[in-house]
Amino acid sequence: MIIVTGSASGLGFAVASALNRGGKKVLGVDIASHGLQSWPAYVADVSKESDVESIASRLHRPCEAIVNCAGVSHIDYLEDMKAEDWDRVMAINVRSLMLIGKHFLPVLKEAQGTIINIVSNASHLPMTASSAYNASKGAAHILTQQMARELSRRHGITVMGVSPARLAGTSMSSEVDARVSEVRGWDAAEVQTRQQEALLAGEIPPQVVADFIAFLLSDPERSRYLTGCVIPYGA
Repeated sequence: MIIVTGSASGLGFAVASALNRGGKKVLGVDIASHGLQSWPAYVADVSKESDVESIASRLHRPCEAIVNCAGVSHIDYLEDMKAEDWDRVMAINVRSLMLIGKHFLPVLKEAQGTIINIVSNASHLPMTASSAYNASKGAAHILTQQMARELSRRHGITVMGVSPARLAGTSMSSEVDARVSEVRGWDAAEVQTRQQEALLAGEIPPQVVADFIAFLLSDPERSRYLTGCVIPYGA
């Protein structure tokens, strides 16, 4: 069994679909109920400990892997940032990784499984009006390495990250574009032009990253030696 958070849309849906096509048993977790019909799933908020504990208590078999795709963004200049928006981004993008690692540890230990955290190039690339998202992804990056340090040798669990550049056609990308247009006063065409100019190879189709993750999880030896690593995907 492989658990995919954020599996109702975007990269999470693409990862769950790729794993499902490859014959893996997928369990989805998402705060939204749409898009979960192709595999068993729980509707839950992964930033809430009670929700994560509830799911973990129902699992009675080893967990081969967890792919943490759940994430949100927020665009605002620092002087306009509301504390509740900052806290929401941190809770979903960072706190959830800690909660899932903690409460799913028993089923991961049994299988000596793998955790793949979806980070972002925002973890190391400053962006305008994006302090909450960038800070959360920087925290997710070091937390991934910290989790590997604690879980690999003690429990035989592989912990690694994948850091994609901008993904094409996801709801997050669309929401970011709309908010960038509003905050920075650019029209939609200028937003697209500036986004594309910042990318060496252009936007990445989510399925491409999903297929890469499915490849890593198709054989434990492909990810085992990447524990503690956060792999950039796109620049």
